[in-house]
Amino acid sequence: MFRSVFCPLFLFVMLAFSAGCPESETDDSNGRKTGDGVRETQMNTGDDEDDEAADAGTIAPPATGGDGGTEPTPSECGPQTPGYGEPCSSSPNGPLCGTFTCDFMTGELVCDDPGPNACGGCDELDTSAGDLNDACGEHMCGTILCNEDLTATVCLNDHPRNLCGGCNLTDFDTVENDEGQVTEVLGPTPGDACSECLTGTQTCSRDSEELFCWEGISENVSSSSNYQNLNCGRCERCVMYRAVMDQRLEGLYLRSGTELVIEHVRNSQRHLVFDPLVEGPGTNGLVMARIYLSTTPDFDVSTYTYRTLTPAFAQSYNQTEMADPHRQYTVYSSIDLDRYKYVIIYDQFFESVISAGELVCEDDGYEPNDSVAEAQPLAEATGAYTFQPDDYPYGGACSTDSQCGSGGSCVDSVCVPYDNLAGGVICNGSTDYFSVPLEAGQTLSIDLVSQRTNSGSVDNANLSLVDENDVSVASASRSAYSFGYKHALSYTTSSAGTYYLKVTGQSGTRITYTINSAITGGNP
Repeated sequence: MFRSVFCPLFLFVMLAFSAGCPESETDDSNGRKTGDGVRETQMNTGDDEDDEAADAGTIAPPATGGDGGTEPTPSECGPQTPGYGEPCSSSPNGPLCGTFTCDFMTGELVCDDPGPNACGGCDELDTSAGDLNDACGEHMCGTILCNEDLTATVCLNDHPRNLCGGCNLTDFDTVENDEGQVTEVLGPTPGDACSECLTGTQTCSRDSEELFCWEGISENVSSSSNYQNLNCGRCERCVMYRAVMDQRLEGLYLRSGTELVIEHVRNSQRHLVFDPLVEGPGTNGLVMARIYLSTTPDFDVSTYTYRTLTPAFAQSYNQTEMADPHRQYTVYSSIDLDRYKYVIIYDQFFESVISAGELVCEDDGYEPNDSVAEAQPLAEATGAYTFQPDDYPYGGACSTDSQCGSGGSCVDSVCVPYDNLAGGVICNGSTDYFSVPLEAGQTLSIDLVSQRTNSGSVDNANLSLVDENDVSVASASRSAYSFGYKHALSYTTSSAGTYYLKVTGQSGTRITYTINSAITGGNP
């Protein structure tokens, strides 16, 4: 049975195999297989001259240009692009330190600019002389700057140091060579006397860059106002107010012993001056400290109860070095010192009062002379405040006394100076007394010119002549004067004795006055 089934099946398989197989392969004359069931392919190696091109199924390589590179399409960025390789700058007004090239990411023309050097040029900067703006030279007063080509730094403008040790020559005389270079620094020398009155001292600033005239007074005075003469004369130091500053914050900034004065310099000019300034270790580190004149000791920077003086006392927030405290300030004539009488040093950064003090009126040198018993002899006061003849139009034509200044009067239409002159100060309504011995029949003529030394309405003094019991024997008439009030008094004695000039001021004010006196008749 097995045999009968196997034989037909075997024959069937053999028949199917014979019908479904491809034709047999044969070798051609080149040794390649051929046959109906084989797809021929061919590769051009370039080794055989008889090789033919690839058939339709082979992708040809891209064409190349004459230099062997890829032939770009018209839209691509390259050396053929207009502007390629030309100079350019990445900033609108900068130097042309870059070149236009192609951005391989975007295919656009861009400026490849490394930027200028520190001098603004395009070449590499030679800084062997030093970095820009550094000090340089033998005296270290020169400055590192750029050369003309902007390719290197050079040291320029070095010169000898000033006599304080700094480099600023503004306040000094110098000697220059033919090239205009400073070769020698002359005076003024620190410590020399200075100002028109020679009352000041040439003083170096703490940073050694400035020389200023400390406590100098000008003797120039306007003949129309004679303001300075009413206070202290031509060249005498005129201290109007003084304040003793307190010590706070454990003396870190200002210490006990610090005082300041407000002095009359010339005409209507007043200065606040530290005399002396006793510093603590942190004074130079104050950040935004200023000086204020306040109406109240309870200072509050948020309320307008103060006037600010300039410049700042000490200000280090915008400096590379420690602040050098200023020691002199202008007090404008519009500031009423009887009202703004508290001196406050306040630092806005620390929000703290550094020191405070109260201005106290400075009396004249005749004190004490506040009573008949303490009266100063008028003869000794005479000439204490001497007026120079060229200050006034002596000998000139006049019609009123005011045209002759406070040192003279109009007599027969001619300005005539008084023989005897004295001046004084009245603080806070006090009274000054001057004694005058007179013989019987003598006539005492007095002109007193008064002026309040603060701003506001003009306040006047009162003048009278009293006996030894402080009883008035004559009163002065008063008239407005060009810069104050003029009080005129004339008295002829009936008996010999000592009489007393009594000068009284208004409360809360500081008044300066000048007494012009003359004695005629009898036996002076």
